[in-house]
Amino acid sequence: MTDGRYKTRKLECDEAARELGTDKLCQTPLEIIQETSGLAEHLRRRARHCRTEHTRVIDAVSALQHHMPDDFGSLMTASHRSMRDDFEMSTPEIDRLVDDAVAIGALGARLTGGGFGGCIVALVEEARKKDWLERLLQANPAARWVSDVRQTPASDPS
Repeated sequence: MTDGRYKTRKLECDEAARELGTDKLCQTPLEIIQETSGLAEHLRRRARHCRTEHTRVIDAVSALQHHMPDDFGSLMTASHRSMRDDFEMSTPEIDRLVDDAVAIGALGARLTGGGFGGCIVALVEEARKKDWLERLLQANPAARWVSDVRQTPASDPS
């Protein structure tokens, strides 16, 4: 994606990296991002999202490796909040869907894809999925169910 709002976010990240004097924005210490004077607030938020998302991905890998679905779900939801607040790439409809998904019982949920609308992904215990989905779609009649992913022995990386 090289046009529209996603392109704008890419250019903002490039500018934030230049202002911070780095070519590795996602590895820039959060303290530097927070304390650098003269960095425009919207660029600080973009940089903060890149840095914290990088950390969340590393933590998510660990949560999956250690079979910690609650921790993974929390990271998903934190990721969504960062995409909403710091990267500003969500929409009110997606935010409501994520909030409802978690309130109804998902372990976590987040926007997925390029942002600015689209889809969410939610982590739901298999035993609760049918009731959860019914309630989510009832609360969000314009939403549509796309598919679910089940881990099979063939796809189990361990």
